[in-house]
Amino acid sequence: MTSYLHPTRSYPSLPVELWELIFYQCIQDDAGDFRKTLTHVSSHWRSIVHRYSLLWDRVRVDERKHGFMDVQNNLKHSGECPLHIEIRVTDENIGLRRVRHILIFLLSNLSHRWRTLVIAASRDILADPGFVLAFPRSLPALVSFKIQSFQDLMDFSSASQHVVNMFSSAPKLRRLDFTSCSPELYAHQI
Repeated sequence: MTSYLHPTRSYPSLPVELWELIFYQCIQDDAGDFRKTLTHVSSHWRSIVHRYSLLWDRVRVDERKHGFMDVQNNLKHSGECPLHIEIRVTDENIGLRRVRHILIFLLSNLSHRWRTLVIAASRDILADPGFVLAFPRSLPALVSFKIQSFQDLMDFSSASQHVVNMFSSAPKLRRLDFTSCSPELYAHQI
């Protein structure tokens, strides 16, 4: 029974490609924390996780958990694969500055790899020129863009023009999604 509980002794003959597929399926909901857990199981698993760039294609940026070093590590392991970026900002002071710093210094020069972008923020943050200016001017590979806000997006005219201008140079953009949710749900998602 103890060999069943040990991750590398249980199935020593499984090919690396199968481990990659298993890990990829497991991280779909919570990439950051699950990747970290996988790298602490064994040196064999750690080497698989660090080598397989598709395990690192989801980049989460927020002011609470996923900071500069986390994003930098994520990008180091992602190779050249397309990026799926999720940005969550609730704090208009510290959080906004921190996220803007990551956008400018880490993500902007990789704009050719952005495939999907989800921004979860208040209407005020979305209308902040400093936040909008942190985004790259060209997103040639962006296919999907979603905004989530805990405020009513019907009264979004000033912010919406800033956001629309951000993506005027995204020729592959096919999906736009503007949604609002309750403050409780928004806080839970963060």
